Amino acid sequence: MFYVKVALSVILADLLAVTAELKVPKKRPFGKRVKVEFTVDNATKDDYIGIYRYKKGDPLDINPFSESLQYYVYLCNSQDRVTCDAVENGSGSVSFDGVDPTEEYNDQWPLNPRKYKVCHMRQGEDSNEDETGELIQDCKEMKVRISESKKEKVKNKAFVKAVKNTYKFEETIKADFNLGFKSPNSWVGIYTLDDLENEIMWVYTGCNNVLGDQVVTGGESNDCNEKRRKGQVKFDESNTGRAPQDWPLPVGEYALKMQYYNNPPHNLFKQAEETFSVV
Repeated sequence: MFYVKVALSVILADLLAVTAELKVPKKRPFGKRVKVEFTVDNATKDDYIGIYRYKKGDPLDINPFSESLQYYVYLCNSQDRVTCDAVENGSGSVSFDGVDPTEEYNDQWPLNPRKYKVCHMRQGEDSNEDETGELIQDCKEMKVRISESKKEKVKNKAFVKAVKNTYKFEETIKADFNLGFKSPNSWVGIYTLDDLENEIMWVYTGCNNVLGDQVVTGGESNDCNEKRRKGQVKFDESNTGRAPQDWPLPVGEYALKMQYYNNPPHNLFKQAEETFSVV
């Protein structure tokens, strides 16, 4: 009878198990939209697709709820827990692309080049009303990569430089730039000479501000999906903020760096060959 009970319990577990499938692109170019397709036989409005960082060899069948979530979106393709055809039918797709309503959590769009795992999760809560997360099926691996040709453009064609070597205090600071290729959410930062790792002021290359161009009411992400390969940005009281240093920039000497990644580590950049001063 013992073996019969074991067999019966396995059958019941199989009957109660969730049948689900997740289709994730194995590779995506840097800055390009990520589309994830899903099917699940008992979808709920609490189901979401989450993107987590991944290291080769990490198990994909372990619940990642305690790990750092980078992006997420519920099955209705937003961060609102609602019911839609995708939930009712148990199939559909979601997209990660930086267009509001936002999908960002710990990271902003776009995903830095590296490996990720994409997971189908279900939100819940325990007896203490603390949030929980259940892994519905094995996560899938995905790699975001940037081509060598784009890296070469950064090396050989890209530049950023202040229009003038010296600016008067409170004068608008202008900088010309050439990214080499169009990139969403790229930005130009101003740095002190004794700290070239942490910007004190910055603006997006595509939007020439820090507020971006995503303005959906109730779901603003401050992302800038407008892309410009080359042009000019300015720094003054009308378009700065969201940084340690408020306008105006104090008297001193500064460096400019053009950053391609919106998330750390900021290890793809172009630094101006010359500094500029505020007097």
